[in-house]
Amino acid sequence: MRIDAIHRELSELLFTLYHSNSHGEGKRCFLTRLAGLMTAQRASLIVIPPTTTGNGLIYTSGKDEDTLLAQDIIQSYGQYYTQDPLVNLPLGQPVTIDDIVSREAFSTNEYYRLFLEPIGVHFVVGLDWRTAQGARCSLRLTRRKEQGNFDRQDKGLLTMLLPHLEQSLSLGIRLQLQDCEKHIYSSTVARRAIGIITLNSCRRILKTNSTAERYLAEEGSGMQRLQHRLRLDDVNRDAIFQDYVYEALDAAQQGATAYVNALSLSSTEQRTGYQLVIKPLPVNRDHESEVTPYIAIYIQNPDKDLDISIRTLMKLYQLTPSEASVATLLAAGHTSEEVAGELSVKKNTVRAHIRSIFVKTGVSRQSMLVAQILKSLATT
Repeated sequence: MRIDAIHRELSELLFTLYHSNSHGEGKRCFLTRLAGLMTAQRASLIVIPPTTTGNGLIYTSGKDEDTLLAQDIIQSYGQYYTQDPLVNLPLGQPVTIDDIVSREAFSTNEYYRLFLEPIGVHFVVGLDWRTAQGARCSLRLTRRKEQGNFDRQDKGLLTMLLPHLEQSLSLGIRLQLQDCEKHIYSSTVARRAIGIITLNSCRRILKTNSTAERYLAEEGSGMQRLQHRLRLDDVNRDAIFQDYVYEALDAAQQGATAYVNALSLSSTEQRTGYQLVIKPLPVNRDHESEVTPYIAIYIQNPDKDLDISIRTLMKLYQLTPSEASVATLLAAGHTSEEVAGELSVKKNTVRAHIRSIFVKTGVSRQSMLVAQILKSLATT
């Protein structure tokens, strides 16, 4: 009977873990259930480690009334994070404090005396792993002195959970990245002609498309990749650009994704300077990680007249985002069937958009639409 009960508890635990990808409080529910199963004082999941400038992203177990206490603990942990003996553990191996340092030596450690002891923590076990996307995650469970230390059986349970933790967190991150990519490309359908760079919460470059790579490799482009960050050659423009990046990061963290800045690079005798658009991205806090995009930087070459701004078309003709996307592709010479395939929508949907576009722009044929759009853009 006891075996049946354990199986049921494990089944419910795993269901809660995978359900956390679609439920706002899912990770806290999972951690609370895990802490109960392992007779732990608290369970925590570190998705983004704290730094000197921020608390990172840490989920903790507990009920609603424990939220404020948990936030206080997380803020305090950020002050002592670098002194935590369990930082950067060997991947995939459950490790306790006692596996690393003697209990006598640890009891005099500042991390224990100033952080753990005041909140009643005596024993800690940790497990680190990396997701399929390369993000490092850490699970920590604590116990009071009277609860006893974590033993081999506890470590065995964590080892059994490891592949499920890896898969669940990887799935959540993949869903987040897919949502971000949809948002990024929705504002620039002609994406092959526009360079796109995404940055994480530390302003480090996460991903570049082939166009961005080509622009960065050009001699005299006015920008470069330096220590995994995008920097501009002109000192004054770079200072403005970095300010825009910080503003976009703050906007992304606050959910103000409509906040957009633009900047033109210095022109030369050979070419017009590139134009940069810095835009915050929507961030799903439930799936956040080190590889979550916070900022998209669009790089446009003004010398190329193939790229048509969806935002401009919306403003000129009061088109919806979908109608502007369709109009952009039609103006680039695509057929309605090609537009449907490019946007992954039904042909009937495209035809409905075309009818509305024709009404709003005052034309009746695709050739007239192309001429009308190019003429309007030339005068803006």
